[in-house]
Amino acid sequence: MPKLKIGKKKVYAQSNALCSCHTLRQLEKLLDVPANSLSLLAVTPLYYRFQVPKADGSLRNIEAPSLELKRVQRKLNEYLQSVYYMMMPEISYGYIRAVRREQNMRNIVTNAQKHTGCRYMLNVDFEDFFHQIRQNHLAALLSSKPFRFQRQAALVLARFCCLEGRLPMGAPTSPVLSNLACIALDKALYAWAQKGDFVITRFVDDVTLSSKKTEIDLNHFFELSKIFQQYDFQINEDKTQYYSAVDEKTVTGLAVSDEVSIPSGYYESLEADLQRLKSVVEVDLLTGSLAKAGMIKKYKQEVMGKINFISMVEGKSDQQYHNYLDQFEMAIDPPLAIFSASWTSFNYMH
Repeated sequence: MPKLKIGKKKVYAQSNALCSCHTLRQLEKLLDVPANSLSLLAVTPLYYRFQVPKADGSLRNIEAPSLELKRVQRKLNEYLQSVYYMMMPEISYGYIRAVRREQNMRNIVTNAQKHTGCRYMLNVDFEDFFHQIRQNHLAALLSSKPFRFQRQAALVLARFCCLEGRLPMGAPTSPVLSNLACIALDKALYAWAQKGDFVITRFVDDVTLSSKKTEIDLNHFFELSKIFQQYDFQINEDKTQYYSAVDEKTVTGLAVSDEVSIPSGYYESLEADLQRLKSVVEVDLLTGSLAKAGMIKKYKQEVMGKINFISMVEGKSDQQYHNYLDQFEMAIDPPLAIFSASWTSFNYMH
């Protein structure tokens, strides 16, 4: 998803442009990709598989498209994001494109803010979220309103956005297509929550249900599960979390009480990351071997992303945010004095 904000006029124009395309020839002009190239990409979509560590230490499987495939998917993603923006359901908060002068931004913070002041909460996760969304579902979706692609065009689009008949974890188009595939589910969940005077939100594969009055129990979980099943989705029961009135509550990793805040463990993890970054930079200055491999740049981006997240939650005037910015600058630009010590200063004799 594009990170930079765009104007609403461009969103409307992109949405209309994609929904005015019904054939491969029309799509060819919009994406500036020959129709036969689109068809070939759909026949043999090339992906590379690798693993990256999660925050809990386990590994996440990534299925990244080839450069050519990714280039086309990124172009398509721009237009799909605009279409989704025009029809996003009330409960959806993840992978929403940023639009200038938007009063009600949808992101991880505003998702959590919907649940401030609640006494009871239930968090549920989808089971293998992207992999539950099948190619035939996407083809049917692209053939219906608001897209109305002809059958061949819908099949080609669905095929070159899928791997082994389902959405891959790592393609630029997977997030927005998952949102589009969840529209009917999101509307059903919202209608059900309204009847029970609950607040419900979905941030990607995390669904949060909360209430200021009604205690949430196993019966509510069963009702949610039935709605999921009606729309061919499954809940990961192992990640289900209930919160009572006295429990400390979290939503997508954010602490939620009367306000949304950064959980204490986040700062401890960030400090460890900053120390590792400092060590990595010092090793590179001494050996010159890490920068060539791109390791330094990637790690800097990861740590800076975590620091920027603090400003997103707590605001740019937050003292902790500025403290970590200072630590980051010191980590990437250590004083030369640390390298000037003579070998005679080391206590290697016993």
